[in-house]
Amino acid sequence: YKLKKPVLICKVSGIVVITALVLIGYFMRIPNQGPAIIASCILLGIFAIGSYPIALELLVECTYPVDQAIGTAFMFLSSALQGVLLMVVENPLGYDLSLEEMEIQTCVEEGDEGHQQPKDYSSYLNFITIYMLVLCALFMLCFKTEMKRTNADEDSKRKEAIANVR
Repeated sequence: YKLKKPVLICKVSGIVVITALVLIGYFMRIPNQGPAIIASCILLGIFAIGSYPIALELLVECTYPVDQAIGTAFMFLSSALQGVLLMVVENPLGYDLSLEEMEIQTCVEEGDEGHQQPKDYSSYLNFITIYMLVLCALFMLCFKTEMKRTNADEDSKRKEAIANVR
């Protein structure tokens, strides 16, 4: 907030988030990449969650003079609906493993026919990575806002200063 550039900070964070998402999508396909996956997730967490409070402030700036609870509620509604969409899409995008993959999987023992059958979710991983990339790119390319609340605060301070001078 001291820099007075919350949009720029969110967009720069978005670049790191996109990079982390691509790295996670890449390393998830390669066996024994636990440390690289963890490092990518840490990078994603720091920049995605770290920019979240700034994004909430931008939401308030965009929706001013509407109460900030309404904008926040719509943001949470959007995330819940997207979560449902992603869960619905997950199952059709999972495919049975090949015989070679079944031999190296560790979810079930050979011959088990339980609920936890291993599947190949590479298509879903591609989908969710592209989905997140598109959302981040849309934000970074299309988000431009007038800082309505900040401008209103500055106008009221200016009016007070003029009134005090008289």
